[in-house]
Amino acid sequence: TMATKFELVLSASKGEGFDVWDLRTGTHLKSINTNIDSSLSVIDTEHIIFAQNDKPGIQVWSWKTGSQRMKCATAEKLSCLCVSHDGNWCVGGGPSGKLYLWEVITGTLICC
Repeated sequence: TMATKFELVLSASKGEGFDVWDLRTGTHLKSINTNIDSSLSVIDTEHIIFAQNDKPGIQVWSWKTGSQRMKCATAEKLSCLCVSHDGNWCVGGGPSGKLYLWEVITGTLICC
């Protein structure tokens, strides 16, 4: 069977959740109502990662099921997140100027 390919676009409203869109078709795929900040990134065709709005931490969610898959505490609130092209690594930055690097599959903080 052929796998369905998506090019995902995420849109978020601070504190109100996010929407997932298929860039190729313009189709709205899902709305997730959760406490989200503006730091949001796609991991793969099913998972997204975002910084928590109300406290230090990041969360990984399946946008397809609308369920949280992983939660990791951070030393400070993060103001930006970026995921490597292969989805294996996530780097986040905080107001202190520190960068944090996680292995996405395990949620292990590698360095800060």
